[in-house]
Amino acid sequence: MPVTSARRVRRLLAPATVLVVLATAAPALAASWTGSDPGGDAVTTTYDPEPEPCGTSTESPASGGDLRRLSVQHTRDELLLTMRATGLPGVRRTVASFVVATPAGVWDADVASGASGRRPVVTVTRQARRLPPAGECGTYAFFSEAGRCAGAAAVVRPGTGLVRVTLPRRCVGSPRWVRVGGSLQVLVPDRTDSSWDRWEPRSGGTEVGVFGDPVGPRVRAPRGAPGR
Repeated sequence: MPVTSARRVRRLLAPATVLVVLATAAPALAASWTGSDPGGDAVTTTYDPEPEPCGTSTESPASGGDLRRLSVQHTRDELLLTMRATGLPGVRRTVASFVVATPAGVWDADVASGASGRRPVVTVTRQARRLPPAGECGTYAFFSEAGRCAGAAAVVRPGTGLVRVTLPRRCVGSPRWVRVGGSLQVLVPDRTDSSWDRWEPRSGGTEVGVFGDPVGPRVRAPRGAPGR
């Protein structure tokens, strides 16, 4: 893997401003949570290699890939992770990343979907506990191994802005509770820039993992669930 900044490894773009957390009542067989995000806060980053050696990154408002809502439903056997967004054109490549914090660690459930008609791919990665020392220009060089987990599946519907992952609880260690965050990136074919947005509370939020991803409140597994 080439040397790259930790911020660009995780999302390529700088954090955006996000609002409002809404907790929902827990049904008998599942607990759930939803966090809302305001419109118009997605950004695009373009990179210029000048001046050397570090170059310059410039941000501007993005017209697509605007994350509007993030939710999780925690059932006995699985997590149902959902994003709602605007501006997900089918000709672009959508990359959604759900952050799942558990009592034992932090996981990334990443969804990549190609052109229309291709089935989205879900990979699950456990985050390292720390990053290596920073190099020149505040960059890091490290490897991470992403894997597939049987039963993990995704649905991406650009027309309605839906990204949904069904993730078996065993893929993240069958935790007693989870705290969920997420980000959304839209890559423009044949170009190096992209739009990016993530869920992030205005205040009082919790950041987890080596990338400082904000997550919502604890959503507990139902009684009797494996690992509970």
